[in-house]
Amino acid sequence: MKSLKVQKKSDCKICLTHDSLSIPFSIKSKNFLVREAESEKNCPGYLYIEPKRHIESFAELSHDEFSEFGSVMEESVRCVILGYPKFRLKKKHTGKKKKNCYNM
Repeated sequence: MKSLKVQKKSDCKICLTHDSLSIPFSIKSKNFLVREAESEKNCPGYLYIEPKRHIESFAELSHDEFSEFGSVMEESVRCVILGYPKFRLKKKHTGKKKKNCYNM
C-alpha cells in the first residue's frame, strides 16, 4: 500500500487557492467554499467543493462538517441544474423558487 505524502498548509494547492483574492467563490457556507472549474478546463457546471480549513483527508471532517458537506453538495447541484445564471446548463425550470446560491 502506498503511503500518502503529508502536505503542509503552506504547500497545499487548495489553501493557496483560497488565499488568492482573484478566485471567485460561488457558494460559501460555514465550513466550505464552492468554486467553478477554471475556464480553460472547458467543463461547464464542474464545481469544486472545498473545506475552508486545511485537511489532508475527508476522514478528518467532523460529523457536523460531513452533514454540512451534504447540504452544500445538494445546493450546488440545485444551482447547476435549476439554473442559477452563472451555472445555467439547462433552460428548463421547475417553477420552484430558487434559494440564493451565494450564501447558505
